[in-house]
Amino acid sequence: MFMDSASPWHRGYGMRAKNDTLKFVQRFLADMNGMGTPGCFRMDNGGEFNGSVFTSFCDAAGIRREYAAPDTPNQNAVVESVIWRAMKEGHAARRHILAMGHVDLSSIPNVGVNGHRLWLGSALWASACFNRSATKVNLGWMSPFEAFFGQKPPLTVVPFFQEGKMRVKRATKADVQSARCFYLRHQQPLDVYRSRSTR
Repeated sequence: MFMDSASPWHRGYGMRAKNDTLKFVQRFLADMNGMGTPGCFRMDNGGEFNGSVFTSFCDAAGIRREYAAPDTPNQNAVVESVIWRAMKEGHAARRHILAMGHVDLSSIPNVGVNGHRLWLGSALWASACFNRSATKVNLGWMSPFEAFFGQKPPLTVVPFFQEGKMRVKRATKADVQSARCFYLRHQQPLDVYRSRSTR
């Protein structure tokens, strides 16, 4: 989770292992291309941030590093609370989907038979919602997105796993014009909604 300390705008990524940290830092910097390089990374004292590869990358990019003192999670409380809120919402959405019962999760690619990977998509969805929600931390109750980018957020947040209809190409005039589907995620930077048909 990357978080701006001034606006509390944040961006999350799903990592399989902590040793992927540098890859996702590079991806974050590529996603933020044109916004400038961050002046400083403030992070906990984890081994993934202390390695020579990570420190040499930050030094080459001109990014300072600030570490929290060992065994003091309250120094990193702002980011930890954002991660906790996104994970809590993600697990709640996954439980709701599993309770629906009529959804064949095995037909959705990269989700797993029991939907064990749905929490990541729903946690990232929750993170996007938090970025678009007004907060008293910012002047004039601006959203974190608006405080960070200087403009109103686009209205692209659709409830995760929202049931809907998708227009389909018909073979004959008698065929149905739409198929039942579920919203999975909004892909950046394209305005494309990924949905999965239930047929």
